[in-house]
Amino acid sequence: MPTGTFAQVSAGSVHTCGVKSDGSLACWGNNAYGQLNNIPSGTFTQVSAGEIHTCGLKIIGNLVCWGDNLDGQSSPPAGTFTQVSAGDYHTCGRQSNGSLACWGSNDHGQSTPPSGAFTQVSAGGYHTCGIKSDGSLACWGNNVFGQSSYFSLSGSLGLAGAGAVLRYQDGSDKAATADGSGNYSLTVTAGWSGTVTPSKSGYAFIPPNRTYNNILADQFSQNYLAWDFTQRIYLPLLKR
Repeated sequence: MPTGTFAQVSAGSVHTCGVKSDGSLACWGNNAYGQLNNIPSGTFTQVSAGEIHTCGLKIIGNLVCWGDNLDGQSSPPAGTFTQVSAGDYHTCGRQSNGSLACWGSNDHGQSTPPSGAFTQVSAGGYHTCGIKSDGSLACWGNNVFGQSSYFSLSGSLGLAGAGAVLRYQDGSDKAATADGSGNYSLTVTAGWSGTVTPSKSGYAFIPPNRTYNNILADQFSQNYLAWDFTQRIYLPLLKR
């Protein structure tokens, strides 16, 4: 452990980082995934140590992350932020306009935050919670122990490439975008009932939509078949 005076500290799984009184960073502990390598220089206001990665908030508002990046958890978006929180394999930050941005693993919907203005966010192992501007809480991601107020619907659309969107209503019109492999994950509030409809230009889906009633658990393998009607062929599922 380093000597000196510190303004803030964050303990990860097997490493720790802190912001020194002069705004520089110091990290110590395990370095198996580069948690201690390439610690950025500059003046920081906050640091957050995750499972095997770390993110820091610079005084000018931009984010810098280092360490493991297998799930993209160390690749923050551009823009200005006021706070950052590193989870196991995902990271979330509060943007300067109060909205949230999350990146990295999203296998439980932990990187799909609700819309709205927030004052704080905290990323856990496979779920995330935030404080809204009205003081109420919102949580999303894995909910096997009741740690989240949101549940995830996930599966495959059966086609690769960008441009596929799933639309639904949960208090307002919402949309989730599938990744380049056709996999998707969206979050809904506990007890949600409604319909999810996939769409992509030039394609039809089987089934054309899925209807849910009183969702009280994560729903996995919610798969679709994609039909490219411009070629009149069915595309096989990439994932079951």
